[in-house]
Amino acid sequence: MKPIKIKIHQLGAIRDSEVEISPVMFFSGESGLGKSYLALLCHYFFEVLLNNTRLTKLFDESEAYQFDRLRKTVTKERQSLPKLKTKDLEQWLAKDIVEYMRYMLQVDDVPCDITLNLPQEINLSFSYQLGDSGLSDKEDRYIFIRLPSLAMQVKDFDIIDRESPFAYTTRFYLRKILFGDISALEDVVILPPSRGAFFTEDITAKTGLFRRFVVRMEDLDTRKEHEPNISRSLLRKYEEIIGGRIVRRDRRYFYETDNLSIPISGTASSVKELAPLSLIISRSDMAKTAILFEEPEAHLHPCMQRKMADLLSMLISHGTYMQITTHSDYILRRLNELIMLGQLKEQYRMEDKEEQFEHKCAELRISPTLALDAS
Repeated sequence: MKPIKIKIHQLGAIRDSEVEISPVMFFSGESGLGKSYLALLCHYFFEVLLNNTRLTKLFDESEAYQFDRLRKTVTKERQSLPKLKTKDLEQWLAKDIVEYMRYMLQVDDVPCDITLNLPQEINLSFSYQLGDSGLSDKEDRYIFIRLPSLAMQVKDFDIIDRESPFAYTTRFYLRKILFGDISALEDVVILPPSRGAFFTEDITAKTGLFRRFVVRMEDLDTRKEHEPNISRSLLRKYEEIIGGRIVRRDRRYFYETDNLSIPISGTASSVKELAPLSLIISRSDMAKTAILFEEPEAHLHPCMQRKMADLLSMLISHGTYMQITTHSDYILRRLNELIMLGQLKEQYRMEDKEEQFEHKCAELRISPTLALDAS
C-alpha cells in the first residue's frame, strides 16, 4: 500500500503529531489518549474508497465537473477537463474528514484539524468522450471517462446510484494507485465497542458509528457464505476462542457446541461481542476487507486474548486491512512473539533450513502458519 501521511494539528486529545496510514495499525494506551478518534480517522481513508456519496460532493462543488452539463456536449473526440490538483483533493479530504467524524461520533464540535499528503503518483487529469458504440440519438449511449492508466465506461445518465461519474472513476483510480489493483478493496466494516447488544437486541442506533455497524451487519446477513474453504481456517480459530460456533436458524443467531444450542442473547458477554466477527469472516473476502476493530479483547480471559492475537495474525497474513484499538498487553505481547517467530522463519529460509523451522515450531508448540511478517 502506498503511504498516506497525516499531520494532526488537533484531533481530540492528540496534538502536533504525525501518522502514516498502513494496511494494519494497532492503537494502544490509557483511556482518553485518542485511540478511537485516531483509528476512526485512519479508517476513513478506506471507507472513502468504497462510499458512493462522499467524493460526489467534491465534484458537485466544481463547475468544471458538472456532468449534467458536460454530457450535452460529449462527442467521439476525446475532450480534456481542467486538471484537479492533488492538493485540492487533499484539502477537500481534510475538510470532509471533519464532517465524517462529526457524523460518526454525533459530536458537532469534535476538534479535528489535519493536513494530509497523498502519494505523488496521483494525477487527476480527466478526459471524456462518447463510446465507440454510442449513438447520439439514443438514451443508452455510453461515455468513457479517463484518468492516467484507467478508463471507466459509464452509462449516459446524470449519476450512478446518486454518484458523480467522476467520483466513481476517482475511487477506482485511487484504489489502483494505493493498492496496485482496483479490486483490492471490497468491504469496510466497523466493530464498535459494546457491540454485543446491538447484535442481539432491537436497539435504535444514535451515532453514525453504530448505524454503520447495524447496516453492515444487515447487509452481510443477506449474503451467501464466501468461499467457505478459504475462510475455514479463520473460522476454526474463531470458534476455538468462543468455544463453539455461531449458526443462523429461523432468522435468529444461535451459539452451538456439540451438546448445546442457545440464542446469542443468552450467551456470555465475550460471545456476544465476538458474534459479528463470525458473520464478517464467513460472508466477506477477508483479503479485500478493511475492519475497524475496537477492543477485540473485550470480556475475554487472558488465554483467549492470546488466541485472539493469533486470529488477528492470521487475518493480517490473509491480507485484511485493520485498524485496531486495544488495552490488552496480552494481545500486544503475543503479536510480538509472532513477529519474532516470523523473523526466525526468515532466518531459517535464508539458510535453506525450512524443515528445521517446522521442527522448532513443533518444539515451541506453535503453528508455523502464525508466523507474522514484521513488515
